Amino acid sequence: MLNLGRVFLIFIFLINLAFSKASLTLDTPVVYEGNLAQFRIVVDGNRVKFPDIDEVGGYAILGTSSSQNISIVNGTKSKTISKIYAFKPLKSIEIPSFEVLVDGKLYKTESANLEVVKQAPNKTGDEFMVELKTNKNKLILGDYLKLDVVFKIRADAKFDKFDYEFPKIEHFLVKQLNDVKNSSENGYITQTISFLLFPQQAGSYEISPLKAYFGNIEKDQFNDPFFSSFFGNANIKWKDTISNSLKLEVLPLPGNVQNFGKFNINATVDKTKVNVNEPVNLTLKINGNGNIEDIKKFDLKIDNTLIYPNNPDIKNYLNNGLYGGEFFQKFAIVSDRNFTIPAIDFSYFDKDLNSTKTISSQEIKIEVLNSNLQNSSQAQNSPKILVSDDLKSDHLNEIKDKNLSNLNTKTSKKYLILTFILGFILGIISMILFSKINLKIEKKQKPIIEKLKAAKSDKELFDLLLPYIKTSKFIDEILALLEENLYKNTSNKMDKRKIIEYFLNI
Repeated sequence: MLNLGRVFLIFIFLINLAFSKASLTLDTPVVYEGNLAQFRIVVDGNRVKFPDIDEVGGYAILGTSSSQNISIVNGTKSKTISKIYAFKPLKSIEIPSFEVLVDGKLYKTESANLEVVKQAPNKTGDEFMVELKTNKNKLILGDYLKLDVVFKIRADAKFDKFDYEFPKIEHFLVKQLNDVKNSSENGYITQTISFLLFPQQAGSYEISPLKAYFGNIEKDQFNDPFFSSFFGNANIKWKDTISNSLKLEVLPLPGNVQNFGKFNINATVDKTKVNVNEPVNLTLKINGNGNIEDIKKFDLKIDNTLIYPNNPDIKNYLNNGLYGGEFFQKFAIVSDRNFTIPAIDFSYFDKDLNSTKTISSQEIKIEVLNSNLQNSSQAQNSPKILVSDDLKSDHLNEIKDKNLSNLNTKTSKKYLILTFILGFILGIISMILFSKINLKIEKKQKPIIEKLKAAKSDKELFDLLLPYIKTSKFIDEILALLEENLYKNTSNKMDKRKIIEYFLNI
């Protein structure tokens, strides 16, 4: 029995010796859910090939680091190499055994169990604390809430580095405010960072706890190498703490509206009298407090006009703790007759009235000068003198007889010569006047040609050609292509040389 026992002990010793060539250890056997966990594979040897590990228990390896230690004892040299693997588990797992090639021989590590537990929120008296606060827990879709993240550091606590992980909040748009407030309360130094949260759909939600990290620089440069590489700050020992969670309820907007707040609307034009096909520039402005960024692009329709809408320009701000801004949209309107820009309506849920409200801009009348349609209309409406057919016929015959009689008595050779001379003089005068008119036309054309040459964008070219709409098929086709570029994000190429040649030849 004794001999068998000795043989068994020797056998166990040899097994441990084989395993000691490659061992697996945990930095800590218990970690909090979502915290960083690390395990090390340590081997003794000169030529080592570590296993390629991408995940453990379904959790991705976030990073690795290596270190080695060479020692000489009684003239014997030995080398120990360590490789550290880091990951973030959410539940308890078993880390399996891995194979390591050491100096041409294959060794296996032992497996290890890692326990994952939920971390309790921080409490008063802890060295470091973090707290989540909101100004409201129930809101209407289109409204927003303010979230304050309060970091608390006990007055006697020390730290060198600080970091935090903001929780993922589904179906909310998050905007961080620039101001950071520093204060103190109940023996803690506090720092508050504020965020605005905009819900994107109705429902019940929970803001998960926020995790904060407080780090201290350690003197031992070989301690915790992964944390050094992971956080980009060498030799730092981190402590973490988590905040409370918050529950939110987002109610749907009543009625068929998409905006919430308190708004004003106004519409202005650059002129109320224009020439035929000269553009009128309309500016629509909506301003106030609320979800200004959710206002949609307006489509304007007016009979007998061509309308070119620009994309909206939105500016937001925080004024006296209220979020709001200004919405601008411009339209170019062209017509060959008088027209009226109708009142533009905008509906939203009024936060003060607690009901849907519709506001409207004012109606604007535009007069188009030198319109052929209006001149023809005036001609048709002008008073006429009615004469009977018999009276008209007698009167015409009488005039005809008189003219023939006068012509026969007054016609003479001298009169014919005089008529010829006058006709010749009038012909010369007409030629001179015609050449001057041509010169004026060329001078009128010259500015548009120079402006066309100087145009550097589709918008400049579009504005220059817009007054010439409906003057020719060529110009209308060019304007249609430019409109696609400006309002439909196409990339039609414009040949300015052909456009300039067109104006030179008209």
